[in-house]
Amino acid sequence: MIIGGLPMENFEGKVIHSSQFTDRELVRNKKVIVAGAGKSALDCAAFAAEYAASSTLVFRKPHWMIPRYLHGKRLDYILFNRFSEQIFPAYHNASRIKRMFRKVAAPLLWVWRKAVNIIVIRQAGIPHSMKPKVPVISGIENNGIGTEFYEILQKGHAEIRQATIESISGKNRIVLNTGEQLEADLVILATGWRQTISFLDEKLQKKIRKNGWFQLYRHILPPLERDMGFIGYASSGNAPLTSEISAHWLSQHFRGELELPDPSEMMQEINKVRSWTQKVFPRRNDGYFIGAYIGSYIDELMNDMGLETRRNRGLISEYFRPLWAKRYKNVTDERNNNHKR
Repeated sequence: MIIGGLPMENFEGKVIHSSQFTDRELVRNKKVIVAGAGKSALDCAAFAAEYAASSTLVFRKPHWMIPRYLHGKRLDYILFNRFSEQIFPAYHNASRIKRMFRKVAAPLLWVWRKAVNIIVIRQAGIPHSMKPKVPVISGIENNGIGTEFYEILQKGHAEIRQATIESISGKNRIVLNTGEQLEADLVILATGWRQTISFLDEKLQKKIRKNGWFQLYRHILPPLERDMGFIGYASSGNAPLTSEISAHWLSQHFRGELELPDPSEMMQEINKVRSWTQKVFPRRNDGYFIGAYIGSYIDELMNDMGLETRRNRGLISEYFRPLWAKRYKNVTDERNNNHKR
């Protein structure tokens, strides 16, 4: 039998996906192996360490886990603003002026990238064996927030193995590609998700998802099915905010107040965005991730709706204050005022 791609033979323990780990009794007094290196994996291993007989994280390569606070400031206050977005590659529709700004500000942006890297390493308490080889911003699509597992690891309440699981066999034996064998009563697979839309008719699915990736204009609207939309498929560092503005956009479309290009133009735009995401987020092949590009994505939607993208009076406030929901608290009133004109 094969579970999660792993061959199993006579294993008397239990194998579950991380989404099924909802009860501490599943791990109580058990020898637990967690496979993965993302946020879910580290959370599962940390939680298991409190109640299990042992907790071991097995991972192929580490990812960055960033502290919730950097020098006493909330992470999103520092990293999720218009200025910090500039440390990443240019957004797919960045104007000539914005690209020119990047060139002029290149030395300052280089210093900011280095500073972020140093601050994260110092404050996260990441063990040497779990430090990724790439800089913090290079693997943004796999980064997580929360460093609790590192603290537990330093206290000796959990163990790590940089390896892959070759097989699960025997009564309670886990075989690694290093040749090491570990005992386990429970294996938690925290190796990701496969996003599906199985609740839709098969013909409808094919119009929305082709060749393994979602084809949605603005990450919201299927060009050939304009009577339906998807909210939350622009996964970002501030998903509640980007989802809220997406809902406004979709609402305006359903009310017939949004001017949209024809389906062929939409597909051209979708393919352009797809090409960009493949370069910037190579590990997110499904194509619905925008990461730290919160401001640029919201600007697209606000422009479509005919709303003001600048939300602060001063240039410094506009670029350095965080992209929080209160910036957009008047969007409903602004939409209503536009509709009355």
